[in-house]
Amino acid sequence: MVNSNRAEDVTAENERSLSTLLRTIARFQGSFSLTLVCCNYASLRYAMLEKLRDLSTVEYQELVLEPATKILHQTILNAVQEQPPKALIVVGIESVVALDDLLAGANRSRDQFKQDFAFPVITKKLSRWKI
Repeated sequence: MVNSNRAEDVTAENERSLSTLLRTIARFQGSFSLTLVCCNYASLRYAMLEKLRDLSTVEYQELVLEPATKILHQTILNAVQEQPPKALIVVGIESVVALDDLLAGANRSRDQFKQDFAFPVITKKLSRWKI
């Protein structure tokens, strides 16, 4: 009985988080925002992305980072320059080999993100990010 209640609690919390993410994407149309999401399991992330695709009224683009990605800003710019999305979901950040360098470079160019990207960017929160 306890496990059943716990599973229901987790499912309800995941649904609330998904609703919050949907509202955030809709609210920040036309302006830059960075949203960090935490998802403990790859299978859950894929399930939540599938639900997001089904429920979102805002069309968004997904960008999968390669392990060899070195510069986040330029990678995003290359992916969106022809057709800027209404929102961008960046996946695979945890697989980047030189992650510390990628994050340090993103931090150094943070003002450039606001200037170049007029849409919300959503990515996975990493445990080493201190917000």
